[in-house]
Amino acid sequence: MDSRSRTVEQIQLPTLPQDVLLNILCRLPVKSLMRFRCVSKSLDALVHDPQFVKLHFDQTLEDLDKTDRRRIFVSTNPPQCILCENLDEDGGRDATMPIEYPSAIPADDVEIVGSCNGLLCFMVLDSYTEDDKEDFKFVLWNPSTRVCRELAKPPGPLLGHFPDTVPIYGFGYDPVNDDYKIIRAVSPDPGTTSTCLEIYTLKDNAWRQIQASLPFVLTANYWRMVEPHFPGISTRGAGVHTNGAVHWLEKRVADTRESGFILSFNLASEQFEEVIPLPDYNKEDSQLCELQVLRGHLSLIVQNWKTSEIEIWVMGEYGVKGSWTQTVTMPDDPGPVFEDSFMGDWFIPFSGCRNGCLLVDMNGSEVLIYDPQRKTFSKVELGENQHLFLVQEFLDTLASPYGV
Repeated sequence: MDSRSRTVEQIQLPTLPQDVLLNILCRLPVKSLMRFRCVSKSLDALVHDPQFVKLHFDQTLEDLDKTDRRRIFVSTNPPQCILCENLDEDGGRDATMPIEYPSAIPADDVEIVGSCNGLLCFMVLDSYTEDDKEDFKFVLWNPSTRVCRELAKPPGPLLGHFPDTVPIYGFGYDPVNDDYKIIRAVSPDPGTTSTCLEIYTLKDNAWRQIQASLPFVLTANYWRMVEPHFPGISTRGAGVHTNGAVHWLEKRVADTRESGFILSFNLASEQFEEVIPLPDYNKEDSQLCELQVLRGHLSLIVQNWKTSEIEIWVMGEYGVKGSWTQTVTMPDDPGPVFEDSFMGDWFIPFSGCRNGCLLVDMNGSEVLIYDPQRKTFSKVELGENQHLFLVQEFLDTLASPYGV
């Protein structure tokens, strides 16, 4: 029989060595791996194997600058959940995909606490207590695998007794104990440095409460309005995670705006630290706006009133003041093309693309792409009559909300 006439069933494919097969599979996007689960029980088991999950994650980090696996989660109003990828290609066209919202995460009364290793942490308004205080539950979700988990409920509401004390929240990974943690903290009494701190650990699926002491009173979100003007703007002090710690932009109660600093919480030692100095930006003509993690680096967003620009400062070496560099400046107004959407109040870069472009949250209503080379803005198409509600960068990984 002519070899060219053989059927597919008759062709014997070579058997790949296990290490070669793993090397191929760990480089694939999660979407492809999830499809392969239907091919065989062994591939299905591999996708859930903790060692392969770690191998895939390590490869994801290694390949970020070559094949970017960063994704953008967008929640819109009317309710819809959209995933965005490859936004630095073709100006963001054909890069969005609607997916189903998990039932545990409502389309409103929800905030994003943080993103870490592919997991998104949501804080959902669950109920009101007898004295009319808000009570929350927390949910972990991996948008790539679609696996969602409602976590053990916190002991109860965590609020200060006076308006200036807004609880701070954070979500991140503890590399020493190989565990994911959620923290929330507040100074319970006016003018005191005593801090009520609650910590959730994924391995135990439980909360515990400890007392901490700080050299100042917590006043989260000092740099933002206490009452939001736009949907999607968090007002409860969600921190950003990098280098095994959660970080917030803070100030001492008695000081002025210009004397702010970056507060960090070490997830391994479970201690607050003030070890991150601010860059030498122009304090007379500027205000601090936002703390972000852009392409893995702690970054500070500063608005310069005098030049009408947004400055982006990036910390090249974590914890070293001399490593702050002003990398990009961009107009604080996107121009006449977007004048119907832009009200001049909220214009914050939140993610960096592989090609150097920036993704910008505009008033909690649009996502824009800013090209620093061309100095132009373009719009990410989210669909007709859709307005931004929540937006968050995450990694395309196999990380499970149920832990290892």
